[in-house]
Amino acid sequence: HKIDREMLLSLTSEKVMPSMCPEEAIFFIQMMIRLGMDADDHNQKRLYEKCIDAAPMVVQGVIDSLCQGNAGDMGNPGGYRRKASRQTKNACVDYSRLPPQIKVDLLEYALAKQQKS
Repeated sequence: HKIDREMLLSLTSEKVMPSMCPEEAIFFIQMMIRLGMDADDHNQKRLYEKCIDAAPMVVQGVIDSLCQGNAGDMGNPGGYRRKASRQTKNACVDYSRLPPQIKVDLLEYALAKQQKS
């Protein structure tokens, strides 16, 4: 079966999926993009916002992973690098494939949420 917009919206409705798993948020955003969904439509916007709301932990993991990779071995005694989990690596790849405006939305929301903490 092929998933279309209506099916995706019904599978992710508040009744079926009241909350979004952070690890799946970027996947659902990518699916929305593939299906050509419009964030101006009320129901589609709610799904997008649910994804953005769930994503700060994933975005923080991506940022940490990127920063760790850019820092090299500085501040790492013995020169050993911590290996990123497969989940973090996948999140980094998924994040890198997102359009720039969605990356901005994710980063802005993650920063705002972090400041509230």
